[in-house]
Amino acid sequence: MNIIHRPQNPPLELPENKDNAPLPDDILPVVPAPPFGENGDVPDLSSAPRVFVRQIKLIGNTIFSDTDLKFLLKNYEHRYLLFAELQELRHKLTRYYVNKGYLNSGAIIPDQKITGGVVEIHIIEGCLTTINITGNTRLRSGYIRKRILLGADPPFNISRLKQQFNLLHQNRLIQRINGEFGPGIHLGQGRLNVKVEEAPPYELGMKYSNSESPSVGSQHLELYGAHHNLSGWGDTLGVSYGVSEGADNYSAYYTLPVTAQDTSISLYYDKNNANIIEAPFDSIDIESNAETWGLRIRHPFYQMVNQEVALSLAVETRHSETFLLGEPFSFSPGVEDGECDVTVLRFSQEWSLRRPTQVFAARSVFSLGIHAMGATSHDSDPDGQFFAWLGQFQWARRLKVPEKSQVIFRTNIQLSADPLLPLEKFSLGGLNSVRGYRENELVRDNGAFTSLEFRIPVFRMPLSFTGKTREDGWVQLAPFVDWGWSGNTDTTTPDPETISSAGIGIRWDPGSALHAEVYWAKALREMDYPDYDLQNDGIHFLLTWRFL
Repeated sequence: MNIIHRPQNPPLELPENKDNAPLPDDILPVVPAPPFGENGDVPDLSSAPRVFVRQIKLIGNTIFSDTDLKFLLKNYEHRYLLFAELQELRHKLTRYYVNKGYLNSGAIIPDQKITGGVVEIHIIEGCLTTINITGNTRLRSGYIRKRILLGADPPFNISRLKQQFNLLHQNRLIQRINGEFGPGIHLGQGRLNVKVEEAPPYELGMKYSNSESPSVGSQHLELYGAHHNLSGWGDTLGVSYGVSEGADNYSAYYTLPVTAQDTSISLYYDKNNANIIEAPFDSIDIESNAETWGLRIRHPFYQMVNQEVALSLAVETRHSETFLLGEPFSFSPGVEDGECDVTVLRFSQEWSLRRPTQVFAARSVFSLGIHAMGATSHDSDPDGQFFAWLGQFQWARRLKVPEKSQVIFRTNIQLSADPLLPLEKFSLGGLNSVRGYRENELVRDNGAFTSLEFRIPVFRMPLSFTGKTREDGWVQLAPFVDWGWSGNTDTTTPDPETISSAGIGIRWDPGSALHAEVYWAKALREMDYPDYDLQNDGIHFLLTWRFL
């Protein structure tokens, strides 16, 4: 019997694609056709030096149908063939599979008696039987192996495997991953040797900004930390603590991947405490506390190197309470004795697309407030039963002129069918919204925000301890325009309904671990404020530093 024998070619190197660079078209090696038999012998199909072949019958082909391969067979039927010509046909069939990425698939011609001029050619469709993983220390081999196998379904195809390797290379737990593919022990089997270099799983950093409402102290310091591989299976535990002059907040979350497709379950908690420190309200001891518990399951239904579509479902319970002079007090409609509770189901859809010169990202969230777990309920006032939709979209594109410049477009919109409790309202104003106005300038049931910003590099100023590439250290000018609209459902909306601004910012990225930005915006609608703050002058700043 003749078998496919793969010569010991140099092992295939699966390329790194950390920056999503396009893969070369000629990545597949040129594989010589296997010899006709293990020892180069010709199968004894008959005692004659040539045979009449009326039909070539293919056995075992599932990837390509007989119709797909017919063009290779047509010149070898209804004629006399030498054994060398049969060998030539087998070579072409094997080459066709190899060129399509099926590196360990091919054709064999077993010993047989020719009956009625029919010659059988067996197609062996290969599979990956062995994966050897080295180099990982904290990350479990099973975590890596299960994700590799997503691209190694039989019949084995090297293109699918490369796609999965590139997805693994984007995994924040993996710094570098390389693979060598070679023949297995038996015919049609393959072996993959994988070498992994892990990325540090720790994350520790700080943020300093004036991104809080001046009524509780606009300047806010936050420390955060996370371990992204707590048990070796890619689970993340993260915590953060933030403080301003009159407020503090802390949060924690735990995320566990439950499938190789990156389906995950998350449990999260957030707590905020605040005291009004701005005159003239600082003398009457206004205090508020808010707390959120949530459970979310997320699944990426489509995941490629440059594109992802994911859905998630979450349930949250939210509680807030407000006090005046130490006693419970209601400042908003629907709040009872200073307290309100919301139980909400959130259904989210996410999409992202990355191209060499541009990035798109979109998110949609449907929120349904339900009467469960003590949710606030009223006949007329806003309560915990509501339906609302939040949509978010962002587009960023690299421009040719000026060189290395960018344009960024952002928009958010919330529409609610019902009046909302304060916990669920849409806020406008501040660093991440309409700049030039105070944080939470307008807080209402519905709202929309749109921003267009250009980022133009002017000079480089890298820092030796953090800048590692030629892209680090750029200082950018960032002219922008912002616009926002805010309105209530079923109640009168006070003026103003719209706010807008224009301004310029300075951004500096001395390295991947450090970022600083300062924006100044001219508010195109004058507002009156009880006390002075940098936000009154349209100044917003942010400093982030990741230690680990």
